Amino acid sequence: HHPAPTDNSTLSLHDALPILNQTTATANGGLSTGVSIYRGLRNQNELRRADLSILAGQYQLDKMKDDISLFVINAYLDVLFGKEAVKVAIPQLEITREQLIRTNQLVEAGTLPRGDLLDVQATLANDEQNLIITQNHVRLALITLAQLLQLDESENFDVAHEEIETLPLINLADYSVD
Repeated sequence: HHPAPTDNSTLSLHDALPILNQTTATANGGLSTGVSIYRGLRNQNELRRADLSILAGQYQLDKMKDDISLFVINAYLDVLFGKEAVKVAIPQLEITREQLIRTNQLVEAGTLPRGDLLDVQATLANDEQNLIITQNHVRLALITLAQLLQLDESENFDVAHEEIETLPLINLADYSVD
């Protein structure tokens, strides 16, 4: 109950309005999840891309294995061809040496000019150089093959020389299709 204002009295705001003492409490909360319900075809495409990546890796591994095999085969063939070149160079050197002896005898007899002897000597030097080059080539080919095979000792490494029988030749005309 509030007193009524009179001429001699004053009304204070405190008397007129009741003051409320109130406490307010608020709470906020949230919930979040990382599960995708639908992302279009993105999941399927990522799976397909991962499968293709695995397949590409397998193909790359197979290619590397094939490349190593080819490197070993090429190195082995290089050794064989080099050894054959040495087999050809040795008799050629012997022929040139015999030719040098004959030419020297003919020059001393006066039948051939001294220039022919110098030509044969140059040929002999060239044949000797060729033999050394082919022998070095075989040695380098053996070292390369040993390295590809990951052998520890390449100094004493060599390949066996095996004779291979040649296949009989056949006449294809005998096998004509009628």
